[in-house]
Amino acid sequence: MSQTARLRVFALPLTRPSRPAKSSGIGAVAGGGKKEGVAGQDVRPAYVYYHVQSPPEPSSNTKNPNAFKKMMDKALDTWTSFGKEDKASWKYKLYNWGEKVADRVEFEETALKHVNVSFKPTENNAEPLLDAVKGQFISPRGMTDSLDVWRKHVEHREPYHKRYMLLWSLGLPITAPIGIAPIIPNVPFYFCAWRAWSHWRAWRGTKYLNQLLAASYFESSTNTTLDQIYDRSFVATSDTLSGKDFSTTPTTTNNDNHSTPDATSSPSPPSSSSSSTTSITSASIEEDEQLLLREADVPVLIEALQLQPSVGPEILRAIEQARLRLRKELKVSQQQQQSQSQEQKTSPPSSDDVQAQQRQKKDN
Repeated sequence: MSQTARLRVFALPLTRPSRPAKSSGIGAVAGGGKKEGVAGQDVRPAYVYYHVQSPPEPSSNTKNPNAFKKMMDKALDTWTSFGKEDKASWKYKLYNWGEKVADRVEFEETALKHVNVSFKPTENNAEPLLDAVKGQFISPRGMTDSLDVWRKHVEHREPYHKRYMLLWSLGLPITAPIGIAPIIPNVPFYFCAWRAWSHWRAWRGTKYLNQLLAASYFESSTNTTLDQIYDRSFVATSDTLSGKDFSTTPTTTNNDNHSTPDATSSPSPPSSSSSSTTSITSASIEEDEQLLLREADVPVLIEALQLQPSVGPEILRAIEQARLRLRKELKVSQQQQQSQSQEQKTSPPSSDDVQAQQRQKKDN
């Protein structure tokens, strides 16, 4: 039986865990929650994109779609037609705004709402071959305990999406009266309906996956293409790859030279513009080091893993969101470091420092 006739889940790590994590692999912290790192500091888990690939639906289901699917297809066609209108029209402006909002939806939610729950491997009416095999959970070899991490991720997401499905549903009766005015479309109502529907789809996907996980339906597996891509990111814990290349890149060395002045250099403080430039460069290097999956890797993944072309934009969106999250985290970290540095400068000297200064004056 071909691989496409099995339910497969691909774990695609997007980033490393946040510093001060100093682990050689990423699987131990690739799920939800935080773990304690060095010096008792919290570690942000790695961001991972999970893509669930279901077997193709029977031809009978595609030829005779139900009423709900027909309605959703009609709504999608209508929305797509808005993007083909004149750029000065309100339809195109609404479409442009909606696409920007869609790009901000968490990639975890988008991945879960695309899970096809119609595939039931445990039902009696399922195909015998599908009953005889387990689903595959495919991850890079550098991830440890990746299946358990994904299980925790799905368990965490089920109540989360249920909660927001109910909250957005509460907005429907509140925004419905706006539709009485026929001049403009009831955008608030449709927006609440779309968000409630999106969370409902994601919640339904988590319930479905949790049922399969509870039945121990999945088995761990690896993929040569994934190993090659993440080997280049220095993720694997095997002897063939190590972190030495990661820590001795030319850019990192240059940054270290800027941050550590020579002992014979002038003690005058750097200018504000120089300090700002060094800070921006350091943040860019840190962001680049944290990212594991690159945009250039996506076409290779789509072809080698036999994924649908529509999956490519979703992975690209996940990479961009991970980059923005990293940028925000690094900015907060820099602000905290600057605040701590200012507090140390303005804080009064301790009693030990005063005594040391007094002894130094007596010696002189």
